[in-house]
Amino acid sequence: MSACEAIAAPPTTGMQAGTEAPATQAEARRELRCAVVRMVAAAREGHIPSAFSILDILYVLYQDCLHTNPGAPQDPDRDYFILSKGHAGAALYAVLAHFGFFASALLETYCRRGSILGGHPDRLKVPGVEVSAGSLGHGIAMGVGVALGLRHKGSARKVVVLVGDGEAEEGSFWESITMIKNTGLTNLVVILDQNRSQRYAHPFRMQEILAGFDWSAQTVDGHDVQALSRCLVPLVRTTQVRPAFVVANTTKGFPVARFMNDPSWHRRSPNDDELREILQEIQCR
Repeated sequence: MSACEAIAAPPTTGMQAGTEAPATQAEARRELRCAVVRMVAAAREGHIPSAFSILDILYVLYQDCLHTNPGAPQDPDRDYFILSKGHAGAALYAVLAHFGFFASALLETYCRRGSILGGHPDRLKVPGVEVSAGSLGHGIAMGVGVALGLRHKGSARKVVVLVGDGEAEEGSFWESITMIKNTGLTNLVVILDQNRSQRYAHPFRMQEILAGFDWSAQTVDGHDVQALSRCLVPLVRTTQVRPAFVVANTTKGFPVARFMNDPSWHRRSPNDDELREILQEIQCR
């Protein structure tokens, strides 16, 4: 399995990609984490560590890779992003708001009665959400369907699916992998959030397995935004000859010490004292 860091390709720009200067990116990602913590603390509902696990990946996708139009989320000339691990939806909401899909003030309504921002993303309510997620193992199957539809239409657009490593144990996941092999989809990129927090996770040897399915398989540090950009930009923004699979090595809850490797935080909101300490550790304004 080759490493994404070995790919040298400059970021390209499009409808949405490349909107922020590098000097502001670290601050932006810090504020996104602050937003997630505040959302979950206020609602007393959500999955902060899971959201933190994928936040850097989401940021790079929307900052550097995806061809999107926040002013017209259903623009037919767009790339499709599917978040399969829907319980981490707070991260997606924060990123969508940051890039202008809806007003940031809506984040304050997260999981409130009548809010469009539920615990799991709903495609009928949230601008920029392509599928209603939450049933783990199904996101990749929906991605296959969208990719097949785009190919049938002759579209050059890409489909990116972000899945959790726990989902890789589900039969529907591997049925989709087989389907992709049989249909030869080259407009699909699957990113595996490998935070190794699945209680009964098996040590899958993805390189050996995916070699048999003719995938382009690579690895990357899921919290290194420069490495993520070098890895994902070519896969999403250029024509590929094989479907692409990226294993993003992450740490659940990164970079907050109390979240990392502590399963008790999987679905827990901080109390007032914990909230102050967490916001201080992240250096929130």
